[in-house]
Amino acid sequence: MLTRFQGLLLSSLVLSAAGSAAHGQSVVFQNSGTFGPGVTLAPESAGGSGFDAAGDDVTLAGTARFVTRIDVGTRFNFMENPGAYTGSVTMTLYTRAANGQVGSVIATSTAPVSFSGGPGITPTQPTTFLFPNTPVPDTFFWAVAKPANTNAFILALADDSTDPTDGPQVGSSTPDVIYRDVGASTFTVDGFGAGFQATITAAAAVPEPTVLAPAALAGLGLLARRRRRARRFAPAAGAGVHSAALCWPRFTRSC
Repeated sequence: MLTRFQGLLLSSLVLSAAGSAAHGQSVVFQNSGTFGPGVTLAPESAGGSGFDAAGDDVTLAGTARFVTRIDVGTRFNFMENPGAYTGSVTMTLYTRAANGQVGSVIATSTAPVSFSGGPGITPTQPTTFLFPNTPVPDTFFWAVAKPANTNAFILALADDSTDPTDGPQVGSSTPDVIYRDVGASTFTVDGFGAGFQATITAAAAVPEPTVLAPAALAGLGLLARRRRRARRFAPAAGAGVHSAALCWPRFTRSC
């Protein structure tokens, strides 16, 4: 039978493990303004921007650095692609290199997209990319690639440099955006003074099961050691010895 002290220790271990997996999430970046239709990810010959991917740099607020989801504003041009469209689109997170250019890949996520209606350009709707508690630096880039089989996908802009009130409501961003030309293999960082609509949600550090398991085993080992010591120092049956010096631990009621 566990003593009161041992029970409290075991309970604290269980609650600690449960609590570690339930850290709250918070919005660490938000740019929710609206400005024009946006940037069409398609070749110029198809009425697009000439980009096959575009995105932005972000600097997160707060201290949560495990990204769980990123929502960006998207639209669709039915003048270029009549009829409903259903497909998927991929977002990639990149580090920001010391020279300010796009660095290495951090993670990718693919989200379903579905547009209907028309004619014309649809209202902005959120597209949600989910990330499994992905650790990120304070500042990084995100970019969305052109979905397959359409030249009408639009990444919605949030602001431009002509309005001094423009800019993220949470976190910060430089005037730079990034784009990759159709057929190119690298991104260009361009300071044309606009930003894309985006909301980034993150959580505090969530320990992996491989981290929690050793901690729990260590706690159980400590309990076992205390029980062995309790048996070692307990008086023999019928000895009639009740000295506190022979009782271990001191919190047991038999003492």
